[in-house]
Amino acid sequence: MTTTYDPFHPKYFDESDLREEMTRVYDLCHGCRLCFKFCTAFPTLFEAVDRHDDQDAAKLTRAEQDQVVDECFNCKLCYVNCPYTPGQHEWELDFPRLMLRAEQVLHRTRHRGVRSWLSDQALGRTDLGGKVNTAFAPVVNRVVEKPGGAGRKALEKVAGIASERVLPPYARQRFSTWWRKRTTHPAAQTRGWPSCPTCLVEYQAPQVGKDMVRVFEHNGIGCSLPKGQVCCGAPWLHGGDVDSFRKQGGKNVRVLADAKIKVVAECSGIDGTWGYRKDNYETSRRVARKMADAIDRAGGDVVVGDCHLAAGPSIPCR
Repeated sequence: MTTTYDPFHPKYFDESDLREEMTRVYDLCHGCRLCFKFCTAFPTLFEAVDRHDDQDAAKLTRAEQDQVVDECFNCKLCYVNCPYTPGQHEWELDFPRLMLRAEQVLHRTRHRGVRSWLSDQALGRTDLGGKVNTAFAPVVNRVVEKPGGAGRKALEKVAGIASERVLPPYARQRFSTWWRKRTTHPAAQTRGWPSCPTCLVEYQAPQVGKDMVRVFEHNGIGCSLPKGQVCCGAPWLHGGDVDSFRKQGGKNVRVLADAKIKVVAECSGIDGTWGYRKDNYETSRRVARKMADAIDRAGGDVVVGDCHLAAGPSIPCR
């Protein structure tokens, strides 16, 4: 039995090892029951264990174990409330990440029907679907906009997408198309913050991205849209296909690595109020000089910090 949440661990995809770890965690969760109210996965787990007189989690069948996995939608509320998480307790219990591991192992080992495969493809290939559906938005929207309609029932039968679920309509113009045609606000800098629109903004809610760009540019902050961005791959991960997820995500990593984004991990020497004291001023400047040198070496046109208290006073550190 291996307690690991690292997909690069040699035992991560070993199903027999996973089953033993699931038994360990299920037994601990059954004994605690703190998370009974967060989703159906926990009541399902508790009821399955309770059916045995000795309440032994090791007696659960694979199907019973897997039902818990299928009912977990990874909201992570159990992790927030769990007293036994890694770094806090020797049991190192991370239920959401165990469920992700199980999803990924079962994706490789469980028999999958044609409709399940079609569901994965329909939900995972968001860029393909987005490009096609925005090109034919008026027709597509008439088909998908009415829950329970004939078009939705056909989609459910073929691809397993729930016919009663409300789906957002597709935009007639994608965000990236608008971006290429737009007129830059005169107050905006020539280079600036790279935009990552996400699939929803790119194909279904471009107005959100447009508003963000206009607010940024109105305040003098330029925006850029690195070419080659694709879906982050989250739909593949949700379905347990970690290989497709890594392949998809890697495309964005390469794109953003070429966008002049460099992280400077140096201290500004402010530290709350410490750097404001006269006795600490010169020492603070020496500390911040390392940060200033690193910023110079990065060669960026724009510098962004996550703390205004540290960013402002530490700039004139030379």
